[in-house]
Amino acid sequence: MLISENLAQVLSFALCSFSFGLFGIKILSVMKVLILLIGFIPNSFTHFFDIRNVPNQHIVKGFEYLNMENYSDAFTEFATASRLVNDDRERSLAAFGLGIASFYLRDTSFCFTNLQEALKLAATPSDSAQIISWLVYVYQEFGLSDKAVRTIQKFRDYLWLEDSKVLALAYLNAGMPDSALKYASGDSEDEIYIRGFAFFLMQRYDDARSEFQKIVDIGINSYLYPHAIYMIGECFYREGRVMDAAQTFEKLAYIYTGSPISEKAIYASAYAYYELGMYPKADSLLEALIEWYRPKGRLGVEVKLLRAVSIMRQAEKMAWDSPHRRKLIFKARKLLDDITDPPYDLEDDIVLEKARTHYALWEHDAALNLYLKGLEFGKSEHIYEFYFEGGRAAYYAGKYETSIRLLSYVLEHEKYSFSSSYYIGVSLYALTGSGDTALPYLRYATASPKSRIKALAFKNIGDIFLAKGMTDSAIVAYQNAIRSNGLTASERDETIYRLETLKFTRGDYPNYYEFAVSFVNNHGNNRFCINVLKDAFEAYRSDPTAVESLLMLSTRIAPTDTATLRMILESKPLLPAYKIADLADTVLHYASKHPKRCGADFFVQLGDIFDLVHVNNLADSSYRIALSMVDLESDPELTMQLYYMIARERWAMSDFEGASQAFRYAFEISTNYGIVPNYAYDLYSFYVWSLVRTGHHAEAESVAHQAVRLMPEGELRIKLINFYESIGISVMGESVTSSSEQASAFVEDSLRGLKFRGVQLPDSGRTSP
Repeated sequence: MLISENLAQVLSFALCSFSFGLFGIKILSVMKVLILLIGFIPNSFTHFFDIRNVPNQHIVKGFEYLNMENYSDAFTEFATASRLVNDDRERSLAAFGLGIASFYLRDTSFCFTNLQEALKLAATPSDSAQIISWLVYVYQEFGLSDKAVRTIQKFRDYLWLEDSKVLALAYLNAGMPDSALKYASGDSEDEIYIRGFAFFLMQRYDDARSEFQKIVDIGINSYLYPHAIYMIGECFYREGRVMDAAQTFEKLAYIYTGSPISEKAIYASAYAYYELGMYPKADSLLEALIEWYRPKGRLGVEVKLLRAVSIMRQAEKMAWDSPHRRKLIFKARKLLDDITDPPYDLEDDIVLEKARTHYALWEHDAALNLYLKGLEFGKSEHIYEFYFEGGRAAYYAGKYETSIRLLSYVLEHEKYSFSSSYYIGVSLYALTGSGDTALPYLRYATASPKSRIKALAFKNIGDIFLAKGMTDSAIVAYQNAIRSNGLTASERDETIYRLETLKFTRGDYPNYYEFAVSFVNNHGNNRFCINVLKDAFEAYRSDPTAVESLLMLSTRIAPTDTATLRMILESKPLLPAYKIADLADTVLHYASKHPKRCGADFFVQLGDIFDLVHVNNLADSSYRIALSMVDLESDPELTMQLYYMIARERWAMSDFEGASQAFRYAFEISTNYGIVPNYAYDLYSFYVWSLVRTGHHAEAESVAHQAVRLMPEGELRIKLINFYESIGISVMGESVTSSSEQASAFVEDSLRGLKFRGVQLPDSGRTSP
């Protein structure tokens, strides 16, 4: 069977790897598709050679293994056949199989020897045409273009007689598409397709699309119809019309769903979407490809590899501490770990991407080990990436000497010179502590076109000058770092803080108060504002006017920072109660919008401040917000404390029923969980008195007996018994009558001066029992 009769198999998807060079795949000559890509027919090699009547099963199995890309087993089968067969055609087929298997096993001499032997023994013109075309391809693939051309010239007349399209294909195979056009000038589908392919190789994409469109216009019944659509997509891709290419491939995939052509089209579409930066779309297509087709061999490896890279690109756009980012990175790593026995030319790609997953999670030692492993590949086209990224990982792993050694290899590389110079500089500074050795490298890095490297270099130069006490030089360096717009938000805040602090040191501000006010007004979102205000508060805590001004700034720019609460609390001796209440109210206004971000303890402290200045309703609100965020089962003690504090605030507002209910909840927790807090006397006495006050005498007596049993032996237990006796409740078997005035006086004395969480209850301003 002539090769031209199976042009779909010869040329279909020749450009699947042709265009997509993400993983360092070399541009393939046309004939390589003979076993990489199979179009519609499951056993492509069996259609290049008619082996239906070949009795030797080793030859049949050998071709099956070639179709499966299992070259080692194919070689074994053909080698066995070559020892057993006597028929010239079978010997020719066995030699051909050995030649092809040897080619993919990279045994050059054995490949040529067997292909030449196969040609000598070829029994049919069709077999000869196949072998000649393969021989031309092998010469071309190993860089022996002169031999490829001489082979064509030697057999040109023979190929011409056999079929002019075979000769055209041979010229394509030899990288001579202009010559191929001379022998494919007819109007048959095959010749139109060859012309389109020749124009494609000549980078005449408009002419190529025109030829392929002719086949599409013939209709879906043309056996070249899907291949023509695919090549139109390839032309779009090469012209930079990547979206058109992606949509063309995707359309083809859905037209032929379930066929091998759909596999290749989905992969090509996913890669195009990847190049467009549409990583979720690419990932979804690749996920579907894996689920529907479970691609094997090289395509299976490339699909997993591309999907892992697409997922990593999505992760790179997320905040570094995002939980979803971590999930994506682990997902990408699993895909890479699932790849077994990859083609030799993709091993370095897989190692590189695995290293990047570790680097992305700050697992710098693991990343470094993989980068070093990548260097073992020697001639890998990623060699410079291994050196640079490995040196960078070594720096972050604290292995500065290794970092300097690796980065030195790419110091002169156009792509990495500035970045490697920066990392060498910071590694030297970390290693020696001497800015003098690091400065030349960092100064060179400031010329980087990458704003990130430029900004980091200036920032580190500023740090070196700061350590040397060179204030003016450090200020200039920090200013340049900020202008470079390459710092993260955190780094920018730190740099601005150091810059402004140096200006204060230089005398640009009359005093620290003026510096603090200026810093906050000019850099209100800077995370160091609260530090500046804290320092200013400590320096001016004896000045009521300054303290009030600083607290107003603090409640404006950091209302939910615990440092703001602490400063408000500590301002009690200086500021009147209503001003403290106003400041705390501002805090409550902002904090109540995002309660979970602040946490329960924040609202407890805020409630304590309101309690301190007798704003009982806001204290009650603060404690209730805290209570809503606490789980009874996980923290019964804090839950009990909050109910107790709420009860006190309700009592102070004369809401005795509300107070009694809150006391009840606190007491039940104490009883059910067997917790006797350090404020047990306060809780038990308040609760019983609230019951008496609201007319629940029987319940009061029952609670009093429980409370006495809970209370440990000691002075407080005796005091509690005496308190109950004073209000008419006998816990020793008899009731003691006392006047209301006597009871009130005893209770007032008992409750006066009670302390909780460091805040003393006031002597007035409350409704006493």
